Amino acid sequence: MVDGKPAKAHPHMFSDTFAVELLLSGVPMEDVQILLGHTSIRTERSYSPWVKARQDRLEGHIRNAWDFETELRTPAVHRVN
Repeated sequence: MVDGKPAKAHPHMFSDTFAVELLLSGVPMEDVQILLGHTSIRTERSYSPWVKARQDRLEGHIRNAWDFETELRTPAVHRVN
């Protein structure tokens, strides 16, 4: 809803939902591109944030950086002399 009014629905919303659900389920980007009938890289530009493998990799980087397995660490203090 926007300002108390229902949002306008567009047919393109269905293909967006379809693509995002496929990507979150682990379907490769190339296969989603074929299923959408895209022949250019616009699929990758539009939908790359929802690629499950990409999200898993990014979350792994965060986990490694914060090391959730250990207790709270004291952050390094950078001093400028």
